[in-house]
Amino acid sequence: MKIVTVDYMQNGASKLDSKTRSIAKTISWRITGTFCTFLISLAILGDITTSSAIAFIQLTFNSVIFYVHERLWNIVKWGHDE
Repeated sequence: MKIVTVDYMQNGASKLDSKTRSIAKTISWRITGTFCTFLISLAILGDITTSSAIAFIQLTFNSVIFYVHERLWNIVKWGHDE
């Protein structure tokens, strides 16, 4: 399956995030989310090993989903100033 993105220009500058920017945003958001997941799991379970495992699973799965989500939103023109 190939995803086609629609790019448009405003004052000579692209309004879409680059793939590198999407990856950087994914990493920074996942670090934040994983830390929160770890703390919540630790508060509920009181077990560092289980909390770490939960945080790692959440990190892996949600990183992939977030990146795909970001790339798909680049297709949508809604909400961009034209």
